[in-house]
Amino acid sequence: MNLTLHHIALSVTSLSAAETFYSLVLEFEVCERQLDDAKNLRAIWYRCGETLLMLEKRGMSAIPQSGLEVVAFGIKRADRDSWKERLLQAGIPISRESPYSLYFEDPDGNRLAFSHYPEK
Repeated sequence: MNLTLHHIALSVTSLSAAETFYSLVLEFEVCERQLDDAKNLRAIWYRCGETLLMLEKRGMSAIPQSGLEVVAFGIKRADRDSWKERLLQAGIPISRESPYSLYFEDPDGNRLAFSHYPEK
């Protein structure tokens, strides 16, 4: 059996702020919007390759939150400087850099990264 990563769900306080960040800054395209029973927006889904990134309004899940360390999005090494400049132009500070990753946070403080494999 081969397992794949189906989805990652992040809890956010403001779906509006999160959508602005993920859609405009990271250029992800919304693939689905989930409504609650009262027809209020409760989640926004993005397709990231074969994996879904689900942004869910904080408090919607009955499951206790665990300590997710980082969600890393794959980039090409050649695009690293462009992504770094894009974040800085959007007023998003780089919290840490390693030889293979740029670390930053979304509006809710979720730790994110742009990562690439070492050049061979």
